[in-house]
Amino acid sequence: MKPVEYSHSTWLSGQRMLRIRSRDVAIFAVLCLIAAGAVATGAMASRQVTPTAARSIATMLRRLEATPDLPNVVLVDENQSWSPLLSLTQRTESVVAFYGAGCEECQKIVPRMVAALGVDGPWLLVVKADEDAGEVRRRLNDLGLRRLRFVIDKKGQLAEGGNVDVLPTVFRVGSHGQVLERIEGTQEYVFERLLRRFGGGVYARVEGGPDGQVRWERR
Repeated sequence: MKPVEYSHSTWLSGQRMLRIRSRDVAIFAVLCLIAAGAVATGAMASRQVTPTAARSIATMLRRLEATPDLPNVVLVDENQSWSPLLSLTQRTESVVAFYGAGCEECQKIVPRMVAALGVDGPWLLVVKADEDAGEVRRRLNDLGLRRLRFVIDKKGQLAEGGNVDVLPTVFRVGSHGQVLERIEGTQEYVFERLLRRFGGGVYARVEGGPDGQVRWERR
């Protein structure tokens, strides 16, 4: 049998192929190490997620999933009169604020909203279905807000549709219920900007007016 003869170019091609295969093996090994590290890091992180981090993640996911419109659900007032949401927010823009009798931050922002927007202004105070209407009225009266009306989300559909699980939660909405802005908890700068948008400003509590009622005056 005639021996196979290899040219110099054939030998060089073979060497290049060996180098390419070696490089591919090295790249594959590095990728395996990176993947193993990612898996280990993920497993460790899953064991070390703190309650605070979990709440932050939940808030982020909730906002990503939040509906762009508040549902036009039926709400009930203190006199047991039922009205759909959009019949109560007929202006071009309105504010819908969720309030709780046991929410201390709510006790701070609601009087400021009354001072800035008025009792019958372009806003709606909403309480959740599990709130005691009598206790809500007592808390508002203690704030000097006897004339302020509120409605109850009796079936919880508005809170559910708006993904409300933090008090206070304040929405700026359009005439069709579309959410233009959302404020959760204590966001002082955002809240002040919201009041200024509706012609309000920064207000301070003034005790003991001429009629004995608490007043809120512009600073």
